[in-house]
Amino acid sequence: HIFIIFRSLSSEEGEKFNLIGQMRGLLLIALFCVIGKIFGDNSEYCEANLPNPVSNQLKNGYKLELVQTIIRHGDRTQLRSKGVFDSPAAIWNCELNSLNKASHGRSPRDNTKRLFRTIFKDGREFLPGNCNLGQLTDKGFNQHLALGKKLREVYEPFGIFTNGTKGLTFRSTNVYRTLQSGMAQITAIFPEETSNAGVEVVDLETRDGEMEDMVPDKSCPTYKSALSAFHKSQKWVNFHNSPQVQNLTNYLKTAFNSPNYIPTFDEMFDMYNARKCHGFGVPKPITPEIAKQISDVATWELNQTAIEPSLTKIGMGSFIKTLRDNLNDHVSNPKNRNIRYKLFSGHDSTVGPLLGALGIFDGFWPPYASHIELELWSKSGQYYVQMKYNGQTLNLPACGSTLCFYQSVYKWFTTFIPTDAQCYGN
Repeated sequence: HIFIIFRSLSSEEGEKFNLIGQMRGLLLIALFCVIGKIFGDNSEYCEANLPNPVSNQLKNGYKLELVQTIIRHGDRTQLRSKGVFDSPAAIWNCELNSLNKASHGRSPRDNTKRLFRTIFKDGREFLPGNCNLGQLTDKGFNQHLALGKKLREVYEPFGIFTNGTKGLTFRSTNVYRTLQSGMAQITAIFPEETSNAGVEVVDLETRDGEMEDMVPDKSCPTYKSALSAFHKSQKWVNFHNSPQVQNLTNYLKTAFNSPNYIPTFDEMFDMYNARKCHGFGVPKPITPEIAKQISDVATWELNQTAIEPSLTKIGMGSFIKTLRDNLNDHVSNPKNRNIRYKLFSGHDSTVGPLLGALGIFDGFWPPYASHIELELWSKSGQYYVQMKYNGQTLNLPACGSTLCFYQSVYKWFTTFIPTDAQCYGN
C-alpha cells in the first residue's frame, strides 16, 4: 500500500463593477424564475460537469503561470434528519474512511509504521446504516478523483504540475467532506509515489471555524446582523408572504400533520437532493410538482442571499482578497513562482456566494463537485486572467471579456474587499 499523509496547519470604478455584477445577477435570477429552471430529475445537481481539455485554452505564445481551483465537496449524505423526511427508510452505506496519525514537526517525509482508521459504526449513527450526517460518500470521493484526473489532463501540458506536490498549496475548511474531497483531487492530479525515504507528506492548511473566510457567515462579524436585516427586508417578506410560498407551506404542514413546524426550505431542498442523488425514495407527499416548488423557493432564498449587495462584500470579500493577493504575489515576486497550483476545498456556500459576489453566477445552485479555475497567464511581459466554472469559460465584468488584463482584475477584485468599519462595525 502507498499512502499520502495530509498534515493540518492552523494557520468610482469599483462601484461600477459592483453595480454591473449585481444587475447581471438579478437578471439571471429573474430569468431562471421565468423559465422554471429547477432540479427536475436531479441529474444536474448530483454532479458538476468536468473541465473540457480542448475548450478556450490559450496558445500562440501564452504561458500559464498559476491556477487557483475552488471546489465544492463531492456527493454526501444529507446534512440533517428532520423526521418528516425520514421515510421511506434509506440505509446509507459508507465504505470511505480516513487513515491518519498525530505527528510533530514539518518533515516532507514520514517513516510511519502505524496509521489509525476512522470508522462510523453500523447502527450507531443518526442515519440508518454506517454513515455520519453530511459524510462524503464513496461516490463523492470518486467525483473528485475524476475531477483531479481531468484537471491533470487539462493543465499538465502547460507545466503547472512540474514541481509535483512541492508546487502545490492545499487549503480546506476543517470538515471531513471537504478535507477528503481535496485529498481525492490531489491524489488524482499528483499520482502517489513510493520512496525509500518514507511516505510523502502534503501540508494541508485549515483554520479555526470562527476564522474561516471561505464561507460567508464567518468572514465579518457584521454579516450575521446584515443577514438578519435582509430577512426582514420587504423583498424577503413579500416573497415569503406570496400565495406561492404560503400555499406550499400550508400544504406541507397539513401533509405531514405538523401544524406548528416544518423544516426550512433549504433543509428540505438538501434532504430531497441527497436522497434522490442516491436513488432513495422520498416521502409520499413530496410529489414531483411539490419537489419542484420546494426547489424553486429554496433556490430563490439561496440565490438572493448570494447576490444581495448588503451581504456580498462582507460575506466573501476576505476570501476574494486572498485570491487577489495570490495573483499579485505571483506577478510581483519571482520567488513565489515555484507554487503554480493552489487548491481551496469548500462548500456550495463557498462557490455560490463567490460567483454571486462577483456578479458571474448563473443562478443554478452549485452541484456536488463544482469547481472554479482562476487562471493567470502571461505573454510578452504582460499578465492576463481567465476564469472557468464547471467547464465553461466566464465573461468577466472586469473587462467585458473572457480574458482580462491582470491589472483590471486586480482593481475589480479590490472593489469587493470590505473596510474594517464595514466588517467589524463601529
